[in-house]
Amino acid sequence: MDVYAKESGSWVLVDTVNIYYFAGSDLKFVGSAQVNDPTGTSLNLLFVFTGKRNTANTKFIMDGSTKLITIGSSIIEIDDFPGSTERWIGAAKLSGPMVPVSKLPPELQGL
Repeated sequence: MDVYAKESGSWVLVDTVNIYYFAGSDLKFVGSAQVNDPTGTSLNLLFVFTGKRNTANTKFIMDGSTKLITIGSSIIEIDDFPGSTERWIGAAKLSGPMVPVSKLPPELQGL
């Protein structure tokens, strides 16, 4: 999955993250994902994916029918400034529908 963040009014690709499936079916499964940033930030997600396929069974239906919701997560950040001893830990929540490319902001459609 591609992860974007809005920074200074512009959408920026943060990372492409691998999703690891470990229980369920192609329409409802529990999975995990992990992002490790070279600057010392780590994000771990455990989530439920709920999908719905079209009647021809050729693609997922989007616009609110297919969703990803976190059921647990952690975020850890280590300050990479030389000599710093600062550390942060917390949690993140992610939920929402899958969105077709045609409904993304124009600056994201070509990425």
